[in-house]
Amino acid sequence: MRHDGIMDFTPHADYLRHEPVAIADITGKAPGGSTPAGHIRLRFADAHSLEAAMTAFGPVTRDDEALAVYIPTDGGIPALRAVLDTLDSASIEAEALTVHTPDLDDIALALTGPMRAASEVGHQ
Repeated sequence: MRHDGIMDFTPHADYLRHEPVAIADITGKAPGGSTPAGHIRLRFADAHSLEAAMTAFGPVTRDDEALAVYIPTDGGIPALRAVLDTLDSASIEAEALTVHTPDLDDIALALTGPMRAASEVGHQ
């Protein structure tokens, strides 16, 4: 600090000139533009409704035990409307609908990749 009470940053000028590096923006998108997986989960009353949903939505992840499908989404209103419109136009009734948006764990995983055991990376 100088004697007049003003801080002198001259010794740090080179450091202060560096541009900030974005790791992730507030939406959780990684620098490459990928978004951690969010999804809409639809649960059905019976296997017939599950099969009808698989036909209507195409290749999506399914859980036969839970009678559920998982539709990839960004969690936005347009995606939710599209799912509801598809169900309506195919006359399929879901028992439950839940929207999963990426949480901090999903974002960290998308940015860093899955953690591996030390033995997998050559450490003992």
